[in-house]
Amino acid sequence: METKKIHVAIVGGGPAGLLTAILLSRKGIKSTVIERGTWPIDKVCGEGIMPLGVSILRKYDLLRGIDVEWSRPFTGVRYIDKSGATATASFRGEPGLVVRRLALSEALHQAAVDEPHVTLLPGHKLVSFEEQTEQVDLLVAEVGGSGTKALAGFTYLIGADGLKSKVRRLNGMDGVAPGVQPKRMGARVHYKVKPWDDKVQVWWQDGIEAYVAPTSDGCVEFNFGWDHELVQPAALSGGEGLEAGLFALFPQLREVVQGAEKLSRLQSWGPLPHRATEPLAGRVALIGDAGVFYDQITGEGLSLAFVQAELAAETIEGWDTEEGRQRFTKTLEGVGDHYIRITNFAMFFTRHPWLRKQMIRLLGRTPELFSHILHANMGDVPVFKPVLRHLLEGLLRPADRGAEQDGLWGPGLPGLPEPVGHARSS
Repeated sequence: METKKIHVAIVGGGPAGLLTAILLSRKGIKSTVIERGTWPIDKVCGEGIMPLGVSILRKYDLLRGIDVEWSRPFTGVRYIDKSGATATASFRGEPGLVVRRLALSEALHQAAVDEPHVTLLPGHKLVSFEEQTEQVDLLVAEVGGSGTKALAGFTYLIGADGLKSKVRRLNGMDGVAPGVQPKRMGARVHYKVKPWDDKVQVWWQDGIEAYVAPTSDGCVEFNFGWDHELVQPAALSGGEGLEAGLFALFPQLREVVQGAEKLSRLQSWGPLPHRATEPLAGRVALIGDAGVFYDQITGEGLSLAFVQAELAAETIEGWDTEEGRQRFTKTLEGVGDHYIRITNFAMFFTRHPWLRKQMIRLLGRTPELFSHILHANMGDVPVFKPVLRHLLEGLLRPADRGAEQDGLWGPGLPGLPEPVGHARSS
């Protein structure tokens, strides 16, 4: 039952915006989702959902709408360094889920269509908005059309419109980018190849990583993140373009995709890091990438968006009080601070190859420590409590160097693809 006559405008119909609308509707709160594109919507991003995010989708019975042909569980994370050092961590409970972004968008869109208090407005962009004492009024325009139309009388405006959020910019909420690598860039492409691992793999080079995530039994996503101050992949391609330069840095992955069918074109985005000055100012809130995004290195982007959507729905009826606003902002800022601390730790090693190699060797000797870090990143366990014990165990445990090879990713390392011809789908 609607208790406060709240009506929310949500700009951005990605996972964060749609989930917010769905959860608001289940509380009897009306929302209008304004989206430039038409559903299902693709986006250049990592497609892995960590167990925390999976549990939120399960909690609200949203997993059943995801096409099983375009999703695949993963049981943990595997690090592979160019030195040959490897480390593997398994999740302690339920697995994560890699979902093709189009399939996730379609599932959440259909769920939003089924909600009685959600109005969807595809093919429209935000032009401007004006915050009044008691409401927010919007001016929108049809994409590709002429003229504008007014949408008035919203109680709150939620910006869920991504890295380059127009809501954030128009409301003067652009803040200082978090972390120490403001020039980070990203790119993504899909190939029709047969997955060779039940883990999401992170391949480490100096200043660049490749994330390998199977989105189905016949499709693998290759996602790259790099520090533009240290690496210019396009310059390494011999004039063949960005994708050739990226795969040139990871020769074994290049072999895997050579001759395979490409299922999406390479798309790049960045610079990645940014953080809003605050998550809630007046009647305007920011969630998902619009509020804070540092890097895909921890794989937490979608899970963070789901946590924020849930928090917005849980607290919005109290946003007219200082206590209710504090509950939303302090919790959201705490989640953001935790994410940035963990990500800073991981990002440090992209610029320090020797330390990265030692770290991966240590994690390889202590999978318990690696698993603990994964779950601490999700907020499941305290960050520091058992770390010293695991760390001492790892330092005292002799290293197994037998698997490591000289040069870049030599053959025979655990979790690596079969030779060319075996990894591709027929």
